Amino acid sequence: MAEDDLPVRLNRAAALERLGSHVQIYQQVLDMFQQQLPATCADIEAHLQAGRRPEAARLAHSIKGSAGAVGAERLLHRAAAAERALAGTAGGDAAVAVAALLEEARAVLAELRGA
Repeated sequence: MAEDDLPVRLNRAAALERLGSHVQIYQQVLDMFQQQLPATCADIEAHLQAGRRPEAARLAHSIKGSAGAVGAERLLHRAAAAERALAGTAGGDAAVAVAALLEEARAVLAELRGA
């Protein structure tokens, strides 16, 4: 998917709508997401480097779900692509897909921190 075709990086309105406009719940989910994402990304890298693609694919799937919950739409798409590549169900290089996932994860975290 070309960069221009990707959805917005962070769609808080859509995430809030999915949560019934419960701002406090969204903030709790977002806080957990911000706390867990760096470690999950590091684990994906470690699994990929060790040749444990199924474990890396499982973590990409986890990121896909949590990204959807907070409205991180680009990250959701990157995680889905990495999951497919790691599982061998899509053409392409798993390392490239994981690199794109990690790059987008860093961008989402930076945006959430206001950087």
